[in-house]
Amino acid sequence: MGLFDFFKSSSDKPRKENDWVSSLPPEIADQILQEIKSNPQACNFDEIPQGIGVFGHERTNPIPTYGLPSNELYLKSLRNKFGERLIWRRKQSVKVNNIVKPVDQYEIFSIEGDTIANLFLSPYHWKTSEKAPKGFKMVLSDREQQQTYTTKSSVENRKMNQATKNKIKEQIEQRLTKVVIEQHENNPLSDSPFEGLAIMEAVTTYSSNYKKEFVANKDRLGLTEEEINKIIDEATSNVLNKFIEL
Repeated sequence: MGLFDFFKSSSDKPRKENDWVSSLPPEIADQILQEIKSNPQACNFDEIPQGIGVFGHERTNPIPTYGLPSNELYLKSLRNKFGERLIWRRKQSVKVNNIVKPVDQYEIFSIEGDTIANLFLSPYHWKTSEKAPKGFKMVLSDREQQQTYTTKSSVENRKMNQATKNKIKEQIEQRLTKVVIEQHENNPLSDSPFEGLAIMEAVTTYSSNYKKEFVANKDRLGLTEEEINKIIDEATSNVLNKFIEL
């Protein structure tokens, strides 16, 4: 898995919860519905009656959603306590004693890429919860979602955009520095005149791969392809210059 290929963003507009039934091939939609029908705990509530522990934050009290596609719809409607959109990735499916069906674990990130929580969802219910876990808030309508963005000033948006750029640049420099160290330790040409060339080639290759990964997620990161390429070029140059000075 690439550095940011797990990123998903809540920038898309929320859709009606049953949209996936008509948008998926009938055989797949039927399969998802059968999974719900076979769940003896399937409910129409915001919280599963059999849940134990802190809602959403503990695997024993997962957030109920209407089928697996609704996991994404729920997360797209979720904001942090400041009303800012989120990024997430699905980590794994786990089993717990008090919940019959498997529970999906998601790692939740700020827009800058910092991990802020792990949330647990149960996609085998007749309704998607409208309850937000502790530390989060829900955006349930198009109007509310629009207000999330319009209430921020352009200055605040620029600050968030710059914070995203800084975070990406920092992570790329860390990864490329690790590449340099690994190449130095494992390079059969170590301490020869050709060592630098081998390391530069490796750094350039990794840099190119990172560009592809980030560009694929440019809409979710709120950056253009040109901005991403510039950030990664600067990070690559910084690492190579540091290496050359050594």
